[in-house]
Amino acid sequence: MSRTTRSVVITLVVVLVIAALGFVYASPYIMLDRVKRAADARDAQTVSQYVDFPALRASRVSRNRWPRC
Repeated sequence: MSRTTRSVVITLVVVLVIAALGFVYASPYIMLDRVKRAADARDAQTVSQYVDFPALRASRVSRNRWPRC
């Protein structure tokens, strides 16, 4: 492998890793924006696609069992 080919491959790998990290960082914000837009539009079906209501309910119930200090 020549020196030029190696530097192109390394550059592509670095760009792909940075793009993947950027996507991992931004994906929760993208999802929250979609939930907010669906809630603003009163689109219950879209909101329910993103929110696991049974798990949310169970989480709230388990939190309410513990006494507050």
